[in-house]
Amino acid sequence: MKIIRLALALASLLVFQPVYADEWDDAIAAQNKGDYVTAFEGFMKLAEQGNAGAQYNLGVMYGQGRGVTQDYKEAFKWFRMAADCPVCLSAGASRERLWRSPSA
Repeated sequence: MKIIRLALALASLLVFQPVYADEWDDAIAAQNKGDYVTAFEGFMKLAEQGNAGAQYNLGVMYGQGRGVTQDYKEAFKWFRMAADCPVCLSAGASRERLWRSPSA
């Protein structure tokens, strides 16, 4: 049963990867241009879907006050969520890989 659940989880990651890649690339491009509001919206959408890289980036944005009011408690919340991502960790992905662009 565990093998079936793991296989389904991994298959769903493969199916949704192109969507993540496009949304991730758009959020990163906005962030690089200094359009933090658009970057925030993109990262938030991904973070709510469990993307640890997006959760980490939200933590950075809250910690530095980029596109949002600086809020260390909110930053900690997002950093913690990124660090505790059960799907990511159970899939064996390294933290370094999670925080890079999927196309890198």
